[in-house]
Amino acid sequence: YIMQIYKTTNTLNGKLYIGKDEGSRESYYGSGKLIRRAIQKNGKECFEKEVIEEELDEFELRLRRLGKL
Repeated sequence: YIMQIYKTTNTLNGKLYIGKDEGSRESYYGSGKLIRRAIQKNGKECFEKEVIEEELDEFELRLRRLGKL
């Protein structure tokens, strides 16, 4: 898998969500309970997604999570 690390920002309140996406999908903003609720409440247009890193394989992603890359 080629993965990316992304940041989703709620433009109404500045809250951030950091996540990973295994498919590098532009329309994917996150799947956690809080981000899903916020998107349902405010609409996707109130969120911005920024790719922090892309083209990571699973090994690189694990190293990144451990702070060793």
